[in-house]
Amino acid sequence: MDERLPDEVEHRELIENTQEFLRAVVAEQISDALLTAAWSEFSRVYDVLVRRFAVARGVRGADVEDCVQEVWSEIAKRFVGFQFTSEAGLRSWLFALVRSRATDMFRRRSRRPLALLGDSLQEGFEPPGREPDPSTRYEDAWLEAVLQTMVLKLEAEVSELNFEIFRLRSLEGVSVSEAAEMVGVTPNQIRYRHHRTMKKLKAIAALYLGRDFHGIDLGSTDI
Repeated sequence: MDERLPDEVEHRELIENTQEFLRAVVAEQISDALLTAAWSEFSRVYDVLVRRFAVARGVRGADVEDCVQEVWSEIAKRFVGFQFTSEAGLRSWLFALVRSRATDMFRRRSRRPLALLGDSLQEGFEPPGREPDPSTRYEDAWLEAVLQTMVLKLEAEVSELNFEIFRLRSLEGVSVSEAAEMVGVTPNQIRYRHHRTMKKLKAIAALYLGRDFHGIDLGSTDI
């Protein structure tokens, strides 16, 4: 597929024609062939980029197509109000949409097993095994809340790229080479940035959990 992006003048004209087409769609008017062609060209140019962003956010397999379709639905609804200033600004806007849709997909997926378990319990199908000790359950819940807070603090204190590398390597278990391909840097950069981010996380952990980290293994900074 041809991934050539339009030059600056062509780009601005494409954006304006695409927005005009979407205004016509919203107004339920029949747009002319030029504007229809603009939407088709815009979709062709940026579909590859949207898919790459989805993969970079950790979307896999058949979920990629679902995520991309949701993103294009959002683009169709929101693009009329987009203020175009530069190609970089447009890419950032598209990436934000992909990140939002991907996050929604992950949240729906994580809720699915809990919802199924809840349904089973309501129907009287108790899971096997003894009820865990209440003190252990409360401690686990507390620790999970603290770890989530630590990750949020980390995200606020490091660059978006460094946090994405941390997410891929430490939370998703993505390999160095695969992470490098996803975010567009070298494997050595992945190692270096992940090392620095893990040092930052351990410093945050020292504030929240104490110097001994209460036995929590935050992972090695050696990659």
